[in-house]
Amino acid sequence: MKWTIAAILSLGCICFSHTAKANCPEGQLQFAFSNLKVIEAFAILADFAGLRPEIDHSLTQSEPMKFGCTPWRVVAKDLADRHNLSLRIENGFMYVSRKQNGS
Repeated sequence: MKWTIAAILSLGCICFSHTAKANCPEGQLQFAFSNLKVIEAFAILADFAGLRPEIDHSLTQSEPMKFGCTPWRVVAKDLADRHNLSLRIENGFMYVSRKQNGS
């Protein structure tokens, strides 16, 4: 399933807007959600960066998230680290999956 900003918003998420980046330097974004699924957060980040998301659909974590004018790569790495996930960016894709034992 391809996630887009429109699909995420239709799922009931609030407070994100690409216009929010208008007040941030190039390549940075800001958003705030009272409760956002991790899979949806990575979909937002992939969309913002112009990447195609390849996200493990078994991820079920969610949390309140707020980032203010932060580079999207910093947000993605922070989110992956907090949830012990593997994050790879290559060939126009953002790959997110659970870390394998030993990685």
